[in-house]
Amino acid sequence: MTLFINKKIYNILIYRGEKMKKNIKRIMLTLFLILGFSSYLVSCTNQESTINPEIFDHLSFNDKSVVCDGTSHSILLEGEVPEGFTVEYTNNTGIESGEYYSIADIKDNHGNIVKSYRATLSLDNPDNQAFEDYLDEFFVAYLEGDQLSVNIFCENPSAFGLGRYTASWYTYTSGPDMSQESIEEIERMLVELANYDVSKLSQRQLIAYHQIEKFLEYQKETYEIKDIDFIKNHYVDQFGGYVADFGTYMEAYTLREKADVQDILDFIVSTEEAFSSYVTYLEDKVEAGYPLSNYTLNEMQNYLDDVLASIENGGRYYLADVLEAKVDAVEFLSAEEKSSFKEKISEAISTEFMNGVKVLREGVVSQKGKLTQSKEGYWASYANGQQVYELELGNLLGLDDFNIDSYMEELTTSFADFNKKATKALETLIRNYQIGSMLELELLLSKTAVFNGTPDEMMDYLREFAKTIVPSLKTNPNITIKEMDEASAKVSNAVAYYMKSALDNDKQEFITLNPVSKGDMNNVLSTLSHEGYPGHLYAYCFSKELNLHNISKIMTSTAHGEGWACYVQQKLYEYAIANTTNKKSKEVFEYLYYSQLSGHFLETILDAKIHCEGWKASDISKFMKQNGYDDSLSTANEIYNLLIETPASYAAYGYGKLFFYNLHEEAKGILGDNYNEIEFNTMLLSKGWTSLGELKETYTTYMKKKCHKLGLQFE
Repeated sequence: MTLFINKKIYNILIYRGEKMKKNIKRIMLTLFLILGFSSYLVSCTNQESTINPEIFDHLSFNDKSVVCDGTSHSILLEGEVPEGFTVEYTNNTGIESGEYYSIADIKDNHGNIVKSYRATLSLDNPDNQAFEDYLDEFFVAYLEGDQLSVNIFCENPSAFGLGRYTASWYTYTSGPDMSQESIEEIERMLVELANYDVSKLSQRQLIAYHQIEKFLEYQKETYEIKDIDFIKNHYVDQFGGYVADFGTYMEAYTLREKADVQDILDFIVSTEEAFSSYVTYLEDKVEAGYPLSNYTLNEMQNYLDDVLASIENGGRYYLADVLEAKVDAVEFLSAEEKSSFKEKISEAISTEFMNGVKVLREGVVSQKGKLTQSKEGYWASYANGQQVYELELGNLLGLDDFNIDSYMEELTTSFADFNKKATKALETLIRNYQIGSMLELELLLSKTAVFNGTPDEMMDYLREFAKTIVPSLKTNPNITIKEMDEASAKVSNAVAYYMKSALDNDKQEFITLNPVSKGDMNNVLSTLSHEGYPGHLYAYCFSKELNLHNISKIMTSTAHGEGWACYVQQKLYEYAIANTTNKKSKEVFEYLYYSQLSGHFLETILDAKIHCEGWKASDISKFMKQNGYDDSLSTANEIYNLLIETPASYAAYGYGKLFFYNLHEEAKGILGDNYNEIEFNTMLLSKGWTSLGELKETYTTYMKKKCHKLGLQFE
């Protein structure tokens, strides 16, 4: 099986961060919305009885899950029914897979119902072996040939049916249009997938089936768009492009044997050709009518200049030190071998790597002026830009009933609804603590930390917090926090990021922290909860403990992942509020709560306005003024330049967070005192990071079972 797809290296990176050159400090407030789902709480109306209810205390009617085997399965009351009473069952028996919402009515000798019990019989198909074999083959096809991905996801590749592949950085290759061939191959794969009867698959297999189906359908739609490679690829961008990514992934490359060290060296050597090929890519983009703006090119040049400046006057690029330290740390090399590899790595970085950077820099400079300012906007300015945007947005969210107009209405309504609460939280601080400027506000926040300590101590604090919202992991991996290099930190607004670990590793996890952001304790703690515990790192480790196919563990939904991690940040501030009696601290934490809850809404709205309605910086400025924000053109331009190169990405944070928030709020409203935070979150993570559509179905099934048990109605 061969997949004709463009493998995007950034799919491995869970949280790459917004990567803005400057923080938009003044954008501190956005808003949130409680969605109005159509669910109603209906009281259970059992017939009153004078019978002492304690005579039934020994009876129980419990949920039951069974794998179908062709025979009938039932769910029965446990315990002996008292003399003089009988039990009558409704819908308590099944053969085929499905949910059987069962009722056990206790009746007296007059046929009156004196007590009712409710439970759910869940029947699941056994795994279909033929489809399981297909999934194994698809997993191999998804990763084979990409040595970087194989190294990151597999400690023992041969156990997954994978080999060792050429270690070469991602190179742009121009040539004949392969889109038609790709479409035909994907169509063949869709037919192959459709040959499996979904009614015969197990629940865990259905998760993978839908993930693969959506993936292939998305790939097919993508290839049907003219010039899609020139529209979507980011070999060069304002954040350093694939040059900046190179260091990130080399730092993450795991050295398990001598061949892995050789891979590192081969990757470095290959960058001269790879980086140089991006000049050809820029030239081909111009010829096809997709030149980059001077802003993007200037930012890319600035990044490359910083890289080159690191070796001036005999200096060393940071990556040489990082990789040499990695080599020194291994135990499978002799001292002589280590010395040899370190020398070769240092030489390759100073020659091939830097030569590639120099060629690319010259190419970037040569492309300036190819795009007129009036045509800036990238996707928003392309003839097929809105089509691409809606495709990307729909794929990101994974909602079957997604509609761009409804999406926009929901976002703008939420923005308006929560502006009042966010503003009120800020006004409380301004009034009570004489805040007259953003600088004074930042000073107040910095002096009122949720937790003061080192990053490692913060992780201990977060593990305690996690116990209040998620179940404990069966494994307890060691978490190492390291710092990103200075060059990357300068172009990144990410406070930290998490890189997925190998599927067959439950011992070690890594989080990379931006040293520039370490001064803001609340920001660091909140981001570590997002990236680490109980956010991305926890959720990924949890997924590895689930009975899911490996393809479901790596083919994940960004909206689900970011939605969950943002919800975690909200709960962190709730936890802080609940665990302080200090008035000032409580008011600061409440402000941080609303800031977090409303965060990314502004960017999410403006993202859609730019790419669907063609907004420019001047439109953003007007919108900012109407909503009480800094409306300076410089701020508007900064937002605009960010969003034209990150289309749809903010929806994972803004809308993803809103989606999670509303599921929780609706469940709390319906279940009342029967709502259990840990149980609920276990359900939300029970299928891994699925699409929001799949998540909604998981939620609906859970609520139907829960409400049935309680005698409530859920629609």
